[in-house]
Amino acid sequence: MAEHVQARIAGPQIVGRIVVYGLLALLALYYLMPLFVMLSTSVKTLDDIRGGNLVALPAEITFDAWA
Repeated sequence: MAEHVQARIAGPQIVGRIVVYGLLALLALYYLMPLFVMLSTSVKTLDDIRGGNLVALPAEITFDAWA
């Protein structure tokens, strides 16, 4: 009987953990997005930056900003 009760409780705990870890992953991505934008923008050419989309990966990588 104790195994039946434990199995019945384990289901909602697994769903709860999936929801919590999913929310934590989304918040981590949201928190780290400015760092990604900063680093990817630093290796873009000026034309790529003026092109608009800050989240896009650079078409051509250049380290002129780091020199």
